[in-house]
Amino acid sequence: MRKNTRVIQITGFRGLLLIIFIGVCLTAGFVAFPGYAAMKLWNRFDDWIPAINLIQGTLLWAIIAIIIYMANRKNKYLVTMRHSTELTEEELQKVMDKIKLQAPNFITEEKKEVKK
Repeated sequence: MRKNTRVIQITGFRGLLLIIFIGVCLTAGFVAFPGYAAMKLWNRFDDWIPAINLIQGTLLWAIIAIIIYMANRKNKYLVTMRHSTELTEEELQKVMDKIKLQAPNFITEEKKEVKK
């Protein structure tokens, strides 16, 4: 364990109110205010695009934040396709043996289900 670990203990109703207050402030600061700012900036161009509300502004902010996050990642690829190595003859034989061992059990279980 780390030597300089600090444990915060929350007790009582005041501690619960403090946690709720911190959560509300973080939500307002990192979600609601940027959403409000995105809504206001979007609605400035009211002449040629439709106006949006606060929820749509928050979604716009979320899209912008995700795009910025994805653009600044060190690993640029979200999905990579790799060619899997082919099985050797020994590995293929082992797989086939396992299938053959399980096949009789599978057939008998199917017959039991049909009889019921």
